[in-house]
Amino acid sequence: MTTTIEVPEYLAPAVVRLMTILRQKGADYGAVDDPWTNFRATSAFMRCPPWECADFNEVQKLSRVATLRGKNGEPDNEALVDTYLDKAAYALLAFAMYLEYLGIPTAISTDTSRSVPGQHSYNGENSARTDDLPTQLMNPSG
Repeated sequence: MTTTIEVPEYLAPAVVRLMTILRQKGADYGAVDDPWTNFRATSAFMRCPPWECADFNEVQKLSRVATLRGKNGEPDNEALVDTYLDKAAYALLAFAMYLEYLGIPTAISTDTSRSVPGQHSYNGENSARTDDLPTQLMNPSG
């Protein structure tokens, strides 16, 4: 299935590369009937939600950026641009899996009536978490 969306011109090069790498890697890692197969297997092994497995992969990419920054140079084996591309892909995959978990339809919607800024919660089978951002982050001018 292909969905067409409008992308601001300044984001188009990044979005095109991101979608290309997701399609390519998805063909290698995901099953035909379940694109999250690899994350679900890791999730069962690590005993955490599948999106947190993608978060873990993103943190590994951030760690690599920090390590490279300390070396003051470009890497010898994988370009920094590829690290940022992978990091973006893992973030998008985590978000998509989380939306699926919440039962939010995958169709594009502009309905934000159920959103409450600064309030995020996850109630899984074996855990419960509520994160409220401090007021000064939500309203920096006030």
